[in-house]
Amino acid sequence: MESAANNIEKKPIATVHEQPWKFKTPMLPKIIIKACSTAIVPLMIGTLTLILAYQQHYQGIQNRQTDLQIAKTQEQLEGIKREQDLHIAEAIQQDTVLNAYLEKVSQLLLNHQFNLSSNIRKSIIRPKTLTTIRQLDATRKTLLVKFLYESSLLLRRETDDDSISNEKDVDLSDANLNGIIMGNQNIDIERVNLFRISLSKVTLINSSFTFCSLNCANFERSILDGSSFRNSHLRDTNLFRTSLAYADFTGATLSGSNLILANLTGSNILDSQLVDVSLERTILPNGTITHMYNLVHNGDARNCTLNHWSIYPVDSVKVVPASDNGIDG
Repeated sequence: MESAANNIEKKPIATVHEQPWKFKTPMLPKIIIKACSTAIVPLMIGTLTLILAYQQHYQGIQNRQTDLQIAKTQEQLEGIKREQDLHIAEAIQQDTVLNAYLEKVSQLLLNHQFNLSSNIRKSIIRPKTLTTIRQLDATRKTLLVKFLYESSLLLRRETDDDSISNEKDVDLSDANLNGIIMGNQNIDIERVNLFRISLSKVTLINSSFTFCSLNCANFERSILDGSSFRNSHLRDTNLFRTSLAYADFTGATLSGSNLILANLTGSNILDSQLVDVSLERTILPNGTITHMYNLVHNGDARNCTLNHWSIYPVDSVKVVPASDNGIDG
């Protein structure tokens, strides 16, 4: 028994070092897990850092774009404000120029009891008027023209034999009056009275004389292309050598008017409106040129009368009484 016990006691006891295979296999997953745990934290931190950096970069781009848009909008607003300020400044300047002109001319009229000498009209009124017109827009030019007309400075004069000449008090030749609005769009009220107004040798492109009374007016040698004479009266009006291309004559009355050498290209004037008017070498709306037309329609050839006719040049036509066999001369 003792030997058996001794044998048992002497039996070697296995140690970890003697049998490593029994313990190494269970330790490997733990090592891997520990390694992964150790590596994943920096990886996550790095990923988050990249994400945050990208977000910051993207936000920076967005902020820059927003700043650029704000700057662009601000620049546009400043540009609009500058334009508004410039417009206001120009308006104030034009009002100042117009008021100074009205005051000057009014004072001259008062000082001379509305009877200005020819020298004053030519040497003072005309140059000052032309200089002022060049500084005004169409709206203020309209006011200036109305002032001159209402002051009787733009009227065709009457001669000693009660006929009307083409002379006027203030000569606006070569003035640019494009776009002025002398008419009235409201046909429910009375026509604007511009009887005997004289606007010869001026530029009046795209101007409006809608619903006006222009009887005995003078537009000789003026340029009125694209202008409106809708529902206006132009009886006995002088339109000699006037350019009326593409003008609007809807509802206009032109009986007795002089359209010799006028240009009506593209206008909407009707044949019925050309009855009782003077036409010679007139360019009609379709581009054709007339010869002498309706020579005695407005008068009595047998009695040598030519009512509402103006002869250009003066004394270029001679009318004699008719003989029994016809008309002589």
